[in-house]
Amino acid sequence: MPDLAQRKTEVFFRELEKRLDGLGNIESKVGWLSDGLTYPDGTPTAYVAAIQEYGSPANSIPARPFMRPTATEQETKWADIAAKGAVRVIEGKSTGFKVLDTIAQVAEADVVDKIESITQPPLSPITLGARKYRKEGKKVTGATIGEIAGLLKEGKLDISGVSTKPLDETHHLINAITHVTETI
Repeated sequence: MPDLAQRKTEVFFRELEKRLDGLGNIESKVGWLSDGLTYPDGTPTAYVAAIQEYGSPANSIPARPFMRPTATEQETKWADIAAKGAVRVIEGKSTGFKVLDTIAQVAEADVVDKIESITQPPLSPITLGARKYRKEGKKVTGATIGEIAGLLKEGKLDISGVSTKPLDETHHLINAITHVTETI
């Protein structure tokens, strides 16, 4: 017959195994996760985020990455949260789901901070002109982009008074980011 210490050890390891087993079935995501999430003109937010992340040379849009640099810069912080969370799971003071959700929540905030910190590459004068038009309540279309380019070339469009900061004209990208943790 096993002694009391051996039985307690067996119970502890069975409980630990149950707690750790569930971790493989939990997934956290950060980004623009809803299929129906769009800008007012119907453009999918995730599509705009991807263009900003990687750029679109064909459309003269430079990359202004925020997801990949955030992951690289915050990797150690997120690993520390995971390590401390793992201890709490082992101690029975938390769950794997809560730990992963905490990491996703922190990652979401870190991505927002990164987006807010981006100042380079600078916006083109045409983009600033489009912002000016929108600020004045004018609709921006392909035709008006040509008009803006012409006015800028002639020195007839004052683009002062508009934000020159990339990724923040409407704050939609920042306001729409979210995270989700789910059992899969």
